Formats: sequence, structure tokens, C-alpha cells
Amino acid sequence: MQTITLEMNVIPENRDQLLARLVELFPETRKAKGCIYINAYTAKDEPNRVIFLEEWETAEDYQAYLNHRIETGVFEQLKKMLTKEPQITFWNKSLA
Repeated sequence: MQTITLEMNVIPENRDQLLARLVELFPETRKAKGCIYINAYTAKDEPNRVIFLEEWETAEDYQAYLNHRIETGVFEQLKKMLTKEPQITFWNKSLA
């Protein structure tokens, strides 16, 4: 299993639009091959900072999904609503 975080810093006036777009996208994401879990959270003290917490069967499943979102233009659409490049981090489980 692969745990992934994706952090986005949203341009304040784009926040509602970005969150609405995620509501549209997440049902398809949750059906993607290898997706176990995905949800988005906003920082309590920084509402324009959004982090995705994701679990995938494999890193390859996630990469295939991400490639699909890039190829269809969705990822670029989301990036236009951000103040900087999104940060994707792959995490290894350290403790049982």
C-alpha cells in the first residue's frame, strides 16, 4: 500500500471553485484502479492550504491515475488555481 499526500496552496478567490471541482472529481478518482482512499482537508488556520490524503494499492497505480489527470488536462486546470506548484509526497509506513 502506498500513502500519498498532495498539497495545494490555493489563490484565495479560487478556493470555492477548486473545492467544488474536487467534489466533481473525487467520485471518479475513488473508482480508479488501485485507489483505496482519498480525501481533502483544509488547514484550520490557513483555509487556502489544501492537502489530499490518499491511499493507493501501489505507487504505480497512483502514477497511472496522475498521468490520466495530466493527459486529460484536469491537473493543469487545477494548477491554474494555485499560488505555486502542488507538492506530491510518497510516504513509507514507519511503525506498525
